[in-house]
Amino acid sequence: VEYVKQMLKKAGVKKNIGLHAESWNSWLDFGKPDLSNGWPDERSSERDTEYNAAYAIQTLFALDAAGVAGHSFFSRVDFSYGKLFEAGVLGRNQQFYGDWGMLTRDLVIKPVYNAFSALSILSGKEEKQAPDRLKALFDETDYVTVLASQTKDKDTVRVLIANYIPPQ
Repeated sequence: VEYVKQMLKKAGVKKNIGLHAESWNSWLDFGKPDLSNGWPDERSSERDTEYNAAYAIQTLFALDAAGVAGHSFFSRVDFSYGKLFEAGVLGRNQQFYGDWGMLTRDLVIKPVYNAFSALSILSGKEEKQAPDRLKALFDETDYVTVLASQTKDKDTVRVLIANYIPPQ
């Protein structure tokens, strides 16, 4: 982000331009071989686990800390079932197969969906009012991310702790 900001500054772009990350998700199994029919295998098993939930929390914290104004998590619902079924790698009723979504093709909730749900509560969804963000002190090198907020009436404090441990 700092590199992009420096490039924008050198190009004469105004200082307060909003930066946006087009789309992001985890992909530990990047580079798996193509499927037998030539389609690339985009699956990655961690996307169906709590690993991706913790990764999403840590990534959102990092995007915010870097000053990224907007982003898009890819994707909302799994969509690769048809081509994977045709390639013979999925069974007819298989729900979890490492696709991109927060929900399976039949709208079964994955852990990453719950991470976004927790963040929406932290950001005032229940009160329909943006809360005050609290500064949480933590050692980012320990792979723990802590986010906290307090309602405007100061009656409720919420703390979200995520333990994301990157693969070796």
